[in-house]
Amino acid sequence: MLIVQTTCTNVVLGREGHGNVTGQSEDQPISEVLPNCDPLNQYFTVHKNGTIGCTTCSVCLPGSGVFWQCQGFNDTVCKKCEDGVSYSVVIDYTRVCDECNSCEDGQVLLRTCTKNHNVLCGRCKPGYDLDNVTGDCIRKEKIEQAMTKVWIRPTLSIPKHKGKEFSKSILLIAVTVVGGVLILLLIVALAVYVHRKRKCRMNRSSEDSTELIVWSQSTDDCEI
Repeated sequence: MLIVQTTCTNVVLGREGHGNVTGQSEDQPISEVLPNCDPLNQYFTVHKNGTIGCTTCSVCLPGSGVFWQCQGFNDTVCKKCEDGVSYSVVIDYTRVCDECNSCEDGQVLLRTCTKNHNVLCGRCKPGYDLDNVTGDCIRKEKIEQAMTKVWIRPTLSIPKHKGKEFSKSILLIAVTVVGGVLILLLIVALAVYVHRKRKCRMNRSSEDSTELIVWSQSTDDCEI
């Protein structure tokens, strides 16, 4: 047993490093008595000769995690992980047990979770397909339904309260297109009619001129 004198009290350090108050004093502070240990991986220990030294923190082996972290006069306290609940695969003095994962409903379970390793999941079960976006196994029926919804979505995406307006717009566009086609046909027909009429007039004018020239020549012959 060692008595460490602080500025206000005498602390009795037992074998496990716990302090008990025994009295008051005005001697050295405890910070000048304790060695300069690494707080990250060492703790204070009391040797048989009464001196205080530094000891490397104990580590927790796979299958167990830290229950009480190494600090002060206390070494690491480990606790076994629980099968099906938690696991640990590392050797460490600060890490606790990790929580077990679980497989999806559509995945094959290859190995259950134990204290020494996590669960291991396989491929999708028969009747399931892997979703490349989410990585989940989805029933083929749900995939087919989703694809059907995607195909009919353009017709279902029109709100009900806008259905009449949409129908009117379609009807107006159709009437405009048909009207434009009819007007274009009418213009083409009118152009053809005018062209033919002009051609007929030109033919008649040429025929009249020919007859007039022939009649004039006949008259001259009669006068001679």
